[in-house]
Amino acid sequence: MKKRDVLKLKIKKNVIMELVLCTMSVLCITACSGKKKGNASYKKDESNKETTSKVSDDGDENNVLPKMYDINNGEYHNLDDKYGTCYEVFLRSFCDGNGDGIGDIKGLISKLDYINDGNSETDDDLGVDQIWLMPIHPSPSYHKYDVVDYMNIDEVYGNLDDFDNLVNECNKRGIKLILDMVFNHTSSEHPWFKEVYNEISALKHGEKIDKNKCSKFFSYYNITDEKSGSGYRQIGESDYYYECQFSGGMPDLNLANADVRKELEKVMKFWLDKGVSGFRLDATTYYMSGDLDGNIDVLTWLNNYVKSVKEDAYIVGEAWTNEPTYSAMYKSGVDSFFNFEFADKGGVISSILNGSKDASYFGEMVCKFNDDFESNNENFIDAPFLSNHDTGRVAGYFAGDEADEKIKIAWAMNMLQGGRAFLYYGEELGMKGSGADENKRVHMYWSDEEYAGMTGDPEGSTFKMKYESYEKQKDDPYSIYNFMKQNIKLRNIYPQIARGKNELLEELSDKNICALKKGGLESFKTFEDGANALTDEQKNEYAKELYIVINTSEEETEVDISKCGFILKDNKVTDEETRKWIVGILQTNEEYPDMKDGKLIMPAYSIAILSK
Repeated sequence: MKKRDVLKLKIKKNVIMELVLCTMSVLCITACSGKKKGNASYKKDESNKETTSKVSDDGDENNVLPKMYDINNGEYHNLDDKYGTCYEVFLRSFCDGNGDGIGDIKGLISKLDYINDGNSETDDDLGVDQIWLMPIHPSPSYHKYDVVDYMNIDEVYGNLDDFDNLVNECNKRGIKLILDMVFNHTSSEHPWFKEVYNEISALKHGEKIDKNKCSKFFSYYNITDEKSGSGYRQIGESDYYYECQFSGGMPDLNLANADVRKELEKVMKFWLDKGVSGFRLDATTYYMSGDLDGNIDVLTWLNNYVKSVKEDAYIVGEAWTNEPTYSAMYKSGVDSFFNFEFADKGGVISSILNGSKDASYFGEMVCKFNDDFESNNENFIDAPFLSNHDTGRVAGYFAGDEADEKIKIAWAMNMLQGGRAFLYYGEELGMKGSGADENKRVHMYWSDEEYAGMTGDPEGSTFKMKYESYEKQKDDPYSIYNFMKQNIKLRNIYPQIARGKNELLEELSDKNICALKKGGLESFKTFEDGANALTDEQKNEYAKELYIVINTSEEETEVDISKCGFILKDNKVTDEETRKWIVGILQTNEEYPDMKDGKLIMPAYSIAILSK
């Protein structure tokens, strides 16, 4: 049994959100409550390391909080821009607000404080500043990626009044809301498609349609009388076929058609006027199948229209393809594209942690891809993620005794990249799910007991969880959940993490260690003037460069940080003084980064953030 299994804190509900200071160096604090600033008490362990201690209600000093709780205590910098952290929610499986077993808008509203309570002085919430809602429009499917009505809410999720309430409640907490827009195709039940389908299916074999008299919706879809290969479906017994790259129930729209574009512009304006902050664009590589230039053209139109309605709107595109292709798609002006090369079981991060790549490879790819993106769009915002509703969950990427540590460090590597980082619901708990799509979209694991708001699972899902529920993890300081909160907290404390230009420190990076320098204010792309202008105090704070050191191995490693300018000017300088260089850490177990004789000591699977 690992030590952390016996270190769970037993905290009574009536002390949540309070700090209890005891006169003899005792500070009782829960893993997920209390102030974001404050002092902790210390005791010396057998190795003479300083560790943050927590005294239990009965006076037992065996409970030890991770050191990162004490070090990661800077001020939050909630800058109003497009950078930050986004939480992806599958509404059906998140929280049930009316007792029918299906997640809905009211259920999500009841859990907004879990995502972000809007109070920068508390640690109860995850601390993300944006929610991406998977499709919420009327649809015949459970996943809703086949839309029947783009300007309404599926009745199982609620109604437009509920949505308005959601936007208002998000605004109160400083949460931005983006919607999933499925413009590549509609549902075969959409009125546009039904009209043209019924008209054409009435034709007999050999009959041709009079395009001058047929439904105007004929040109809304990619319909041909030439028999095509895969990706096309015959319309009744006629000689006509419609394109449907995903399934027969999802006919592809003709996005080159001016009338289709006008219809979709109405849709985007409708939701922007409702108060959403932007959109996630589904399946962008299929807009013009096999035509990169055509896809860029469609994306350019989409981006230009959205920004003409809401100048600061945020758009992120799904381009599930190779890096050169989605890098080129940045030419459209779209803010972000999901960085698929780092994601999933075979991505950059998993490859390093599973031993097939060196740690330095992480920094090499971060810098290379960022340079590629910038060459196509100087205002690009990277969109790193590890998993989503289509991929297996991260808990399935790693096996063995160190799986817990690898899950944590993998998410840290994701969050320490620049741009807007994405987190799929339940990943903060280490939820599992792979294989069939339904397994990746099961109910949010709030509790393993009967719990208000718990939803049912999509039909056909068969998956059991490996890690404990939120109810149990929240009081375990070494849980994946509490690690993730510290992870996001660092992004909020140090704007340089998301916004600073990345530089690989080759002199420190090797098989086990990756070291990156994050540029200070001069590398920021925003906040130069206007409403987002920085104060002099902020400019001084953000001008500092950050040095991020990552140990991706199971071995403790000594790092000579003098190679990047952390030099002892006086041989009498103590470890206590050099520890001031460490401004943030992430530890996956009881060991934490520390300074000794001017060297940085990096335990297995740990991260240190330094500043001069």
